[in-house]
Amino acid sequence: MQDYSVKKILVPLDGSRNSFRGLDKAIYFARQCGATLTGLYIIQKPSRYGFDTVDDLNSFKRKQIDMFLEKAKNVAAKNGVDLSGR
Repeated sequence: MQDYSVKKILVPLDGSRNSFRGLDKAIYFARQCGATLTGLYIIQKPSRYGFDTVDDLNSFKRKQIDMFLEKAKNVAAKNGVDLSGR
């Protein structure tokens, strides 16, 4: 029987309270198996007449995303887990 171990965990984040709860669970599991986390910020693409690419996001939204990811990185670091992502 082959032994599998988890080394990386992908964590979807959207800035909500529930995504922080998911981050907490991912941190717990990462600590249990010595894994690192990769954060992926998720946004819902608006209807057809919204933006077409990520480049169309306004600078205010980009700053919010960057601040949220930085906060997530700090929470993970305080718990001894590395989180990368953008």
